[in-house]
Amino acid sequence: MILVDDRTGSKHLVAPLEKLQLPATLARLQFGDVAFAGLGPGGDSVKCGIEIKSIREMVDDLTNPRFSGHQLPGLLNTYDYSWLLVEGAARANPYNGRLEVPRARNWVTVKLGSGYIPYSVLWAHLHTLSIKTGLPIIRTYLRTETYAQIKTLYRWWEKGWEAHMSHDRTYKRPVRYVADMGPASLVRRMAAELPGIGQVRSAVVDAAFPSVFHMVSAPVEEWAAIEGIGKDTAKKVVAELEGR
Repeated sequence: MILVDDRTGSKHLVAPLEKLQLPATLARLQFGDVAFAGLGPGGDSVKCGIEIKSIREMVDDLTNPRFSGHQLPGLLNTYDYSWLLVEGAARANPYNGRLEVPRARNWVTVKLGSGYIPYSVLWAHLHTLSIKTGLPIIRTYLRTETYAQIKTLYRWWEKGWEAHMSHDRTYKRPVRYVADMGPASLVRRMAAELPGIGQVRSAVVDAAFPSVFHMVSAPVEEWAAIEGIGKDTAKKVVAELEGR
């Protein structure tokens, strides 16, 4: 179930989310505009929250930091995973670099008080929020794209942590040397190539098995007992080792 804050700035989200065949309902959220539960590592339930802000609201935060000073800490402390979704088209004026937004088929300069805002200042602020706090920022340009992003995140977490493997299909550098431990052991180098393990998880696998023989002959239950692996990943690993 997707919970949508029942106050004026958020409650309009319910109808379009329902049109996308999502189970949305109104509720009073202390922080965030949208919240839902997801399946985290090992199948554990995690809390997810999304705060939605317009370009104008983020500009206002530059001088009246209600979001960064109050909403952001609440968001990070309330949810296991949270996002800031910034909605609306914007650009830098090609001549003076000022922040502009579309209005009636034209681009108009965004003002803050009696002054103008450089595009770079807004994005420096957003980068600071993201880099310093770890809060992921999602940009959307149309309201329909906002709905689609909410749906995508909800379905991602509904599917489950171990089901997402696309990051393991990208190019992987051979694990020959690891900064925190020197030359990697044979167990770790082999484990890093197994489905759902990778370089980071290979460290706990290395600690769990004294030799390659023990690793390749371990049953699903022994793999699943390793911290951060989970039963689904354990099944895939054993199937890979058995050549199935």
